[in-house]
Amino acid sequence: MLKKLLSRSVLYGLAPQIPRIAGFFALPINTQYLTPLDYGTFGMVGAYLGAFGALQYLGTNVIFSNSFVNSPNHYKIVWRQMHGFLSLWAFVFAFLIGVVLYLILPDEVAHNKWIIIGSCVFPMAFIEPTLNLTFKYYHLTQQATTLAIRTVLTGLFTVGLNIYFIAYLRLGYVGWFASIFAGNLVSFIVFFYPIYIKNKLTPIFNFKIKTIKKNLQISLPAIPHYFAPFLLASSDRIVMDMTGININRVGLYNIAYTFGGYFGSFSDAVGAASGPMYLQLYRQNTLSAHMDARTMTYILNVLFLLISITICIWLKEIFVLLVRNEGLQQAYPFAIIILMSYNYRPMYLAVLNKLMYKEKTKSLWKMSFVAGVLNVILNIIFLPIYGIMSSAIITFISFMYLGYYGFWMKEYRQIKDLDYQPVFWLLATCGAVVFAYYFVEADILPKLIFTVGVIIVAVFLFFKFLYTGNKFTLLANNKKIVKRNALQD
Repeated sequence: MLKKLLSRSVLYGLAPQIPRIAGFFALPINTQYLTPLDYGTFGMVGAYLGAFGALQYLGTNVIFSNSFVNSPNHYKIVWRQMHGFLSLWAFVFAFLIGVVLYLILPDEVAHNKWIIIGSCVFPMAFIEPTLNLTFKYYHLTQQATTLAIRTVLTGLFTVGLNIYFIAYLRLGYVGWFASIFAGNLVSFIVFFYPIYIKNKLTPIFNFKIKTIKKNLQISLPAIPHYFAPFLLASSDRIVMDMTGININRVGLYNIAYTFGGYFGSFSDAVGAASGPMYLQLYRQNTLSAHMDARTMTYILNVLFLLISITICIWLKEIFVLLVRNEGLQQAYPFAIIILMSYNYRPMYLAVLNKLMYKEKTKSLWKMSFVAGVLNVILNIIFLPIYGIMSSAIITFISFMYLGYYGFWMKEYRQIKDLDYQPVFWLLATCGAVVFAYYFVEADILPKLIFTVGVIIVAVFLFFKFLYTGNKFTLLANNKKIVKRNALQD
């Protein structure tokens, strides 16, 4: 079980991040030719795209998943009808995005306004509905290797183009938009034959209105949950725009968030890896299994804190090494707070998997959506007064709400088995961010000593986690043997 879990985690969780890792190592090349204006423009456009992202597919991913599971012999009919509807909706959505971008793009980029709009709108109208269907198909049919290989190759191609456009052609922010557009186009070409020709998942445009209405009644209520990631991760840049924060300051904040995003990708991979293990333990429904689930959460908490602190205390040096732009190098204090925000993840996973296993999904919005709304409201209040540092702190507060509020929800308290000591871990995380924020200015030697100590502890905890995973496998195998012997008797 552990071997399968780890392999799937690498394919689903880490493989799609390889292009991001390549992009990370491309920073020393690109940042020499980028300015705060470039980062500010790219971040601002990304924020507005995220603002409307929940409307792009109208929550229909749940329809694709449910029809595949419940109607394995007829799901393609449903998929093709939904694909046809979403392909038509894509034109409306793309037009809406085009109008929004036309209105919000600053005067500093007016000469490239139509290039930016076209590179964003064209894929939304013609490419992204197909790519969304493609990813759902490969995930649900468990063709992880095929999806991972093609995703990695197209992603690396995009990173290569990004370097070419920015470092060699000196196109600045235009290079970002051009490389992403080209990457989407290549992905569409790569997946065209297996999706449309081999598997015959072409869109049906004369779909049944009754079928679409029935499916939308199920999917539309899920939009607030899908909207939460934008509220948490991108809405602050829109508030900056609305409150008149200088585009160059927005650029500083955006590069800081880029580093936080890298650690966020790591947390996503851990979520993909640990989710099945949590569900297996909850299914056993024994005191020992519940204690193992709590132990796993504690181990993940310690690992996340140690890894994030170690990265953060070196961020000043990392920025000097990778960000070859003195103006952008000043963003490392913001990056520390944003990166440390992702320590919410282990405790959030414990609550999330418990609620999902017990089918208490209707209460998820109380964590995710409310955390996002909190982020927006606090930014509106404090950003004009205290500047972009307040946004970083508000991001931390909002993520802590997302990670810990679930422990006090009525729906969770009715089904909880053990006390996870959320107050202790919340205080530990707050103490960790304060420590990292000030220790980053320490000399090299104390940082080296601390880092060596962290590596030793992390190796120990890794083998502890590995042992726990092997124990899960042994328990499962023993149950199968007992069951088989009982049947033979």
